[in-house]
Amino acid sequence: MFNKEKIHLSVIIVNYNAFNITCRCLSSLIKTSSELNLQIILIDNASKANNVQLIQDLFPQIYIIENKVNQGFAKACNQGFRVAKGDYILLLNPDTIVLPKAVQYSLDFIKNDNHIGILGCKLLNPDKTLQYSCSNFLGIRNILSVNLFLYRIFPGSRIFGHNPYMTYFDYDKVGSVDVVMGAFMMIRQKMLERIGYFDERFFVYSEENDFCLRARQAGWDVVFFPKAEILHQQGAVSSSISGQSYLMLHESLNLYANKHFNGFKKMLIAIILLSGVIIRWFIWQIVRLLRLQRFDNINSKLEIYKRTIIWYFSTDKKKHQLIYENLDR
Repeated sequence: MFNKEKIHLSVIIVNYNAFNITCRCLSSLIKTSSELNLQIILIDNASKANNVQLIQDLFPQIYIIENKVNQGFAKACNQGFRVAKGDYILLLNPDTIVLPKAVQYSLDFIKNDNHIGILGCKLLNPDKTLQYSCSNFLGIRNILSVNLFLYRIFPGSRIFGHNPYMTYFDYDKVGSVDVVMGAFMMIRQKMLERIGYFDERFFVYSEENDFCLRARQAGWDVVFFPKAEILHQQGAVSSSISGQSYLMLHESLNLYANKHFNGFKKMLIAIILLSGVIIRWFIWQIVRLLRLQRFDNINSKLEIYKRTIIWYFSTDKKKHQLIYENLDR
C-alpha cells in the first residue's frame, strides 16, 4: 500500500454516515490492488456516528480528512484532489466493492492512451446484473425522456433511451461517451491541472456531468472500459427519493442548466423539470385514491413532490433551507 516509493494511483473516497459499507469498500480495494502503491484518501463529511478513529485503526495506511460540517460531495472531492500525489486519481464511491484486477486493468488502459482524461468501468448490481452507468450530457432530450417516462416506453431508443443513463449503449465494448458515473471515475492528473477541480456550487448531483463536459470541451476523451468491473450498491448511501436528495437533485439540475444554457433552452428545461414533478404528484394522488400503497408511504411521496414544487416558485434561500429541514423530519 502507501509508502514513500512512487505512487501508482491516488484513491479518493467520500464517506457520510456509511461506516460499514465504507470499511467493506476499503477492504475490497486493498485486497484487489495489493500490487499497486496506492495513496488512499478518505474524506469524512461530518458523519453523525464518530467512527473516524475506528476506520483509522482498522486501516492505518489511509489518510483521513475529517470535516466538521458536511461540505457536500464536490467540495470533499476537491479536498482530496489537493493532497493527491499520484499521476492518476480514482474517485470511488463507498458503496462499491472492487473486483479483482479492476483498478490495475483501468490504470493500465488509461496510461496507454494519452487522449483519455476520464475513465469509467463496468458497474454491476450486487447480483452481478448490469448497472447502466454512462449518460449523455444533460439537455432537453434526456431530461424530457426521464421526466415524461419516455425511457420506459422506448428503452432501446437512441433518442429516448435515457433514465438518465444510456439504456441503448453496448456495455460490453470500449467506447467514448459523454459522462461516466462518479462511482468509479479514474482521472488523469494532467487533465485535472488544466480544467480545474469540481465546481463546488454543486453540493451533490450533476457535478460529474459538469466535470466531464469541461473535460470534453478541453479536448480530453471520456471513455467507458468494461474489462474492469466493480459491484455498486446504488442508493446504499442515500435514497434516490429521500426528501433532501430529491430536492437537491432538482437544485443541481437547474444549476447545471443555468451554467451551460442561455435564454429559451434554460427556461424550457426548468419547465420540463417542474412538469415532471407535477406529473409525479398527480400519479401519487391517484395511488392514494385507489389505496394501492400504505398511506404513510404515499403521504411521504406527496410531501416530497409538493415541497419541490414550492421550491420552484421560491426565491428565498432561507426558505430553501427550511424546506430541506422539513422534508426529512
